[in-house]
Amino acid sequence: MNKNEANKQDLQAEIEWYDSGRFYIDSGHWTSHPLFASRERHWLSGEVEKIRFYGYLSKYISGKPYYRKAKVLIAPIGTGHEIKYLQGLYAEIYGMDISERALAQCPAHIVTKKVDILQSGEAAGSFDVIICPLFLHHVHKVGFSPFLEEYYRLLRGGAYLLFMNPVRFSRLRDSLLY
Repeated sequence: MNKNEANKQDLQAEIEWYDSGRFYIDSGHWTSHPLFASRERHWLSGEVEKIRFYGYLSKYISGKPYYRKAKVLIAPIGTGHEIKYLQGLYAEIYGMDISERALAQCPAHIVTKKVDILQSGEAAGSFDVIICPLFLHHVHKVGFSPFLEEYYRLLRGGAYLLFMNPVRFSRLRDSLLY
């Protein structure tokens, strides 16, 4: 196996993990250790962080020209659980995910697309807000840069890209595009 193959994201493994219903997946990253990744720890800290995250987002974009008119992308969308925190902030909401099972659970008003984010097929400058919830820790072997580049490509001028990552210590800060 060459270096490029070793650093390639295994989409099929991600889909199988999601479809299995198992919470824990050992991604090889230190955050996969049960000390950091347990269903109880994830739920409690995750929901508190989501409330804070989306509360700040709401406050922040309330002064923007696209407030209540935003075209929002959540990628990956999962089951669409995140939209309950976005009520009143958007006019259109889109979601991308690789799991058909997850997309089937999304609320009907979300425009969903089964696709690898890196091959989104969306036009450049399509979205006012892009939210990447609880995802980048899944792609540490691939690296964050390809995903960041695609997210930035999809943003309109003056738009915002937001990440919610389950750990405070990650290599994300080393990959940010300035």
